Amino acid sequence: MRVGTASEAPLPTARLMDASTHGLLLSFPEPVGLPTGLRVCVSVPDPSGALHLVGRVARVERGDDFHTYVGIALGASVGAAVDPADPADPADAGRSAGMPARRSGVGDDVTRWADWLAAAEREPHDTCRSR
Repeated sequence: MRVGTASEAPLPTARLMDASTHGLLLSFPEPVGLPTGLRVCVSVPDPSGALHLVGRVARVERGDDFHTYVGIALGASVGAAVDPADPADPADAGRSAGMPARRSGVGDDVTRWADWLAAAEREPHDTCRSR
C-alpha cells in the first residue's frame, strides 16, 4: 500500500495489518514522519484498479519489531473527506460531454472499499492477513 500526504514527501510502502470500514492499521518497515491528525490518501492495490481512501492519522507507534504502526481513521471520523462538488478526477473537468471519465471518484472508492472488505470476509485476501 502506498500512503501520500499533501507535501508529497516519499514514504516507504506500507503493509496492511488490519482493516475495517472505519480505519486501517498499516505497518511501515522504518520510522515515518506522520503526525496525528495529518490528512493522508492511502492507495490500495486491487485487481479492478487502485482504491484511493482519504483519512487522517489517528495513532503512530513504534513496535518491538522496530516497525512503525500507523492507524488511519476513515469515514465520519475524518470529517468531510469527500466533497461531492469536486469532479471525480480533475483531469475530467475539461472533458467534452459524452466522453467517459478516466476513473471513479474517491466517494466511489469508499464504496468499493466496503465491497472489498465484505469479499475479504468471505475469502480473505493475502494483504489482510498478518504474517
